[in-house]
Amino acid sequence: MLCHKKILLIIVFFIVLPVISVCRAASLTIVNDRLCVAAENTPLQDLLKQAAMAGIKIRIDPEINPLISKEFSNKEIQDGFDEILAGLNHSYIWTKALYGEPKLSEVIVFRPGKTESARTLRTSKNLDIVQDPKTGAYYVQNRILLTFNRQVSTSKVNKLIEDLSARITLVNAHLGIYALISQDNADLNEVLARLKQEGIAGTAEPDYAYRADSTPRVAGVSESAGTQTQSDTPPVPSSFAVAVLDTGLMETYRSQGYIQGSFDALNPESSISDNVGHGTQMALIASGQVSPMGAEPDEFSNPVLSVRAFDDNGFTSTSTLMSSIEYALANGAKVLSLSWGSETDSAFLEKAVNYAASKGLVVVAAAGNSPTGDPVYPAAYESVIAVSALGPDGKAWEMSNYGDFVDLAAPGFASLPVGSKGDPGTYAGTSISTAYLAGKIADYLRKHPGTKTINAAELMNLD
Repeated sequence: MLCHKKILLIIVFFIVLPVISVCRAASLTIVNDRLCVAAENTPLQDLLKQAAMAGIKIRIDPEINPLISKEFSNKEIQDGFDEILAGLNHSYIWTKALYGEPKLSEVIVFRPGKTESARTLRTSKNLDIVQDPKTGAYYVQNRILLTFNRQVSTSKVNKLIEDLSARITLVNAHLGIYALISQDNADLNEVLARLKQEGIAGTAEPDYAYRADSTPRVAGVSESAGTQTQSDTPPVPSSFAVAVLDTGLMETYRSQGYIQGSFDALNPESSISDNVGHGTQMALIASGQVSPMGAEPDEFSNPVLSVRAFDDNGFTSTSTLMSSIEYALANGAKVLSLSWGSETDSAFLEKAVNYAASKGLVVVAAAGNSPTGDPVYPAAYESVIAVSALGPDGKAWEMSNYGDFVDLAAPGFASLPVGSKGDPGTYAGTSISTAYLAGKIADYLRKHPGTKTINAAELMNLD
């Protein structure tokens, strides 16, 4: 069978670092766009997963998975893929470089005439998360986010990439943020120290990971104490939607009229799901389908954009959140509801939420469910409205966080038809108060479309 190649060119600004380097022995290694393969009867998809881990998007028909036996090193990247994929229909997508030659960004493998059957090849179901033993912070393994210092020579950057068996990919074009991805288990602290020492990066940090907030189920509270589920006509889709960045949305809720759109940021070609339940809970509250205890029943009715930003282990990352925010901005969101938080302060997470705010999104985030008084991020960032929780009696919930970074409190107890890692029932937390306030703000903006700013001190009196 003849190999059919179609080369496409997408204009995206990339930094290209042309240099010839020696690939290290491995099943598949990409270093400075040179390819090394050592495979014997290896399933093709297993081989291509290593290319995906190096930052190249792989789309392949699930039925294509022949055994590959190849061995070569230091080949030009397209020549190398041509040899691996010999006899299979495939095409490439390249990105236009900031300078130099275009850079390979995507490989597509398909059956003749069946390009639509190609699916994104996932390296794993969940993010590959590790924890720093010194700081306790979580981050995505082998991935550093950075902006480049344009005053540094490309030879220095090339040397670092070669030493790490790494590749550079674009993460966010608007913010000029890139990822340095190593195929070895490099010590990220050592890599960061080297980036600083050699002045390669303007800013650099791990691709930090953040846990979804736990919304605890509570006992001894009447489930009819002010919480109601709406049954009236769902909201008409509008440009005043609340984007809920969370664990996703359960299948039974995807067709509801108040769901204006959905997006799986971890697997963009898949339908959204929610194996945890927390994201579905927050969508119900932000839309107004469920009113927290202490709030007026049927207070508002909003369209919602549900985004699965957290994997099934309850983790997201800075880079995942950036793509989630891009989706929210492109699909009519006016409010960003972030019912989670972390004690890890990230320069790039702050940059991402500041960018969202600069584009007109009102960003609302949870203050946290541990009363430490310590700042929690992204709630503590200046551009974000930080929300603590009230109990059914209207008083501060004893487990709600507090501190100078908190802007206001909102009802934080709700009886929910969906559980979060458990059964339906009454739940409590700043997650609930955040989603409720996000919905209240969206409703106000819809009624007052000329509003330019929102005063946090007056938010609870919006009508």
